[in-house]
Amino acid sequence: MAGPEVALQLQADHATTTAETKTIGLPDDSVATLAPDSAIAVSYRDEERSLHLLAGEVYLDVVANVERPFRVLAGDLRVTVLGTGFNVSLSEGGGEVGVARGLVRVEYGESVLPAAQTLQAGEFLRVTGSGRVERERQPVSQIGAWRQDQLIAQDQPFSDVLDRLRRYHAGAIVVIDDSLADQPVTGVYDLGDPAAALRGLARSQNAIVRQITPWLLVVSRS
Repeated sequence: MAGPEVALQLQADHATTTAETKTIGLPDDSVATLAPDSAIAVSYRDEERSLHLLAGEVYLDVVANVERPFRVLAGDLRVTVLGTGFNVSLSEGGGEVGVARGLVRVEYGESVLPAAQTLQAGEFLRVTGSGRVERERQPVSQIGAWRQDQLIAQDQPFSDVLDRLRRYHAGAIVVIDDSLADQPVTGVYDLGDPAAALRGLARSQNAIVRQITPWLLVVSRS
C-alpha cells in the first residue's frame, strides 16, 4: 500500500489522516472542508477553478463567479457549480454528491457524451461501482453531516458505510463474513466514538464485533 499512498501524497495539495478533518481557504474565498483520510488537488486558472478529489470526502462552500465556473472531479463524477454548498465523496463502491445549497450539474460515466443531471438543495446522487445511478431527496441537515461527527446511512451497502467509518478508526477493522458487504444499512452513527459506531452498525445486521487487540476489531455474524 505504500506505493499508492506515496503517489497520492505527491498529487495532493491538501490531505488529512485518520480521524483528522481540515478546513482550507481557497484562493477565491471558497472553502473546502476535508473529511478524514481525504486528499484534494486544486487548480485555478483565468477561465476556470477546479478541484480534484483524489480520495475520501470533501464539503465545499463555493463563491459564485459566472465567468469562472468551479468544477470538481471525483473518479467518474464531474460536478460543475456556480455558487453553492455541497458534499462529494469517493469510495471503492463509486461516488456521491449531495447539495445543501444552490445548484450543481453532475456528469458521470466514461463515454464521450456522459450522462448528466442537475441537482438542487436537498437532492443526492449516488453512482455505484457497477454504474447504477440512485437519485433521492435528503434533508439538507444530513448533507455533510460528518462535520458534526454523524454518519448517516439510508439503504446504503454495509461495505460502503464501513468504508466511511474506517476513516475515523486508528486501527484495523476486519470483516470475516462476505455476506455482510451488500446488506442495506439505515441508521445514524456517532463518528466521535468509531468503535461504538461499529458495534451499532454490526447489530443492525445481527453481527458482532470482537476486539482482538486495541488496534484490531473483527466483525462477524457469530
